[in-house]
Amino acid sequence: MLTLMFVHAKFSLVLEQVSFALELVLVENSLVSAYVGISLVLKFEHVRFSLERT
Repeated sequence: MLTLMFVHAKFSLVLEQVSFALELVLVENSLVSAYVGISLVLKFEHVRFSLERT
């Protein structure tokens, strides 16, 4: 369980960094940035839910 928490924390940090980088790169195109950000969050939540079920 501790390993899953570590993976979750590590993945959360990476996701935040990727999301922040994408926001900086796509600051001029806010619709694309919002879409990418929402997509990443939904994918992350799907992975988190899958890990919690196992």
